[in-house]
Order: sequence, then structure tokens, then C-alpha cells
Amino acid sequence: MIHFNHKKTRFLFFLLVFCFLFNLGAKSRDEHDKDICSMLIGDRNYYRIVKSRVREIEMICDAVYLTTDFTLSSRYAGTRALVTLQDGGVEFLPSLEELSSGVKGGPYHEKYTHMGWDYDYTDKYDFYVQPQWLKRKKLLTDTLVKVFDFDLLSKSKYKFACKEATINKTQVSWISSFIQSFGNKIDSMAALLYYVHLLGDIENNSEKTAQTRSTMEELRPDLTHHIKILFGSKIKKYPNLIYALNDKSENAQQLLSEMSKSVPFLLREELFYKKFYTTKIRPLLY
Repeated sequence: MIHFNHKKTRFLFFLLVFCFLFNLGAKSRDEHDKDICSMLIGDRNYYRIVKSRVREIEMICDAVYLTTDFTLSSRYAGTRALVTLQDGGVEFLPSLEELSSGVKGGPYHEKYTHMGWDYDYTDKYDFYVQPQWLKRKKLLTDTLVKVFDFDLLSKSKYKFACKEATINKTQVSWISSFIQSFGNKIDSMAALLYYVHLLGDIENNSEKTAQTRSTMEELRPDLTHHIKILFGSKIKKYPNLIYALNDKSENAQQLLSEMSKSVPFLLREELFYKKFYTTKIRPLLY
């Protein structure tokens, strides 16, 4: 005859209920990673690429996780993510404490990381929040610089070009603007992936956490701004994406869906993405 410990059973039941409520309103790590992958390579190719375990994609997913969701209560997952980035060659990574000391776990972390890519936390919370947020952002942008080909025209090449007598002032100005445009694209690529994560959480929205993160109304203009920096007038080829960006509804799922149908193809036209796609992704599709 089986005897049940009713106190222990009741405790386990309430623990399961608590865990369910605790995670309500946020996607799981695997779901977020799928959204990120879909944005980089498209929905259709997701399972084939994930099965192949492309290191660069794992690096990007880990960097987005450390930027948005890591707290010291999940130290093991954070350590694994940092090791992945270190092994991938990302330099000058902060410690877990530098990223998250004082940031509460659970849905409460969102008010420190989910308020917007360009949000300024200065004077809004404790003094350490803004420096930590800047370190999280730098971790993601540094990872993207390592994975993608953002150094097509590096500053060292610029300095060398300026020494050449055949380079006139107009050409030097153009080169400087070209370098600056790549810096903007790095930041906007990181912002795009960051907002993909936020959209995933909004898609699983709950009143409990909605007040501690950016809303759709606040998110749309920022996301649109960074998409325009990345792709410029090329987005006109995707009217459904433009419609979803301008839509006033709270339909995060629709926006994610339209982005996954357009962003991967827009990326393939970008210089910084082409080498990554042709050497790491395309060979796996054929």
C-alpha cells in the first residue's frame, strides 16, 4: 500500500503553481532563441540550422540572454553563456557580478533591462543600474562585431588611407562617414535582436509584468528607427512589415511573424552579414 506524505505533496503542488505563475508573461529561453534564429535565418531553416549547432548563432543567443534576462539567481546558465562567448573569441567580457549585482530575479529584472534599448536609467533607480545596462549592451554589440563582418573598413585602414597623398579631403570625409555608418549598424543590429526578445515577452503578456517593461506603443517607434538605420529604403519591398510596424494594436505575434518573413532576406543584402551567411549558413541548406 502506497502512503502519501500530504504535507510534502501539498508543498510540491504549490511550488509547481508558483513556478508557473512566476514565469507567466515571459517566454522560455528556448522560445526566445527560436525567435532570434528565425530573425537571422528564417522560420523555414530553423530546425536544420539548430540541429547543426552553428557556434556563431549560439553565441548570439547567449549574448541576447545575458543582455536581457540574466540575473545572479541563474548563475549556472550565465556562466555557460559567458564561456560560449569566451570560446568564440569575444574579448573584454564583464563578470557576472558586473552585469547583474543588485538586479532581482524573476519578472522584476525586466525593469532593469526591458525598458528600451536606448533607455537611460540614470537617476531612475540606484546608481549602479545605468553602468550595468551599458555593459550589457556592449556585450551584445561586441559579440555581433565578432560574429559578423563589421570591420570591412576598419579605423586602422582609415588611418592608412589618410596618409596616402592621393586621398583628398572629400574622400577622407566619405571614408569617415562610411565607418560611422557601420558603427550605427552594429548598434541597430543589436537593438533589433533586443526588441525581438521584448516582443516575445509581450506576446506572452501578463498584467503582472507589463508595467516593468517597454510597451508596444513605446517599442514600435524605437524598433522602426533601428530597422531604418539597418536597411534604409529596402524595407519598401516588404509592405506587410511596414504595416506591422505602423499598426497600433498590441499584436506582438503579428509583428514577429512579419519580421521573420522579411528581416532574414534584408540581412542577406547587407555587407556585414553576407560573409556569415555564405560561409556558415548557406552550406547547411543544400
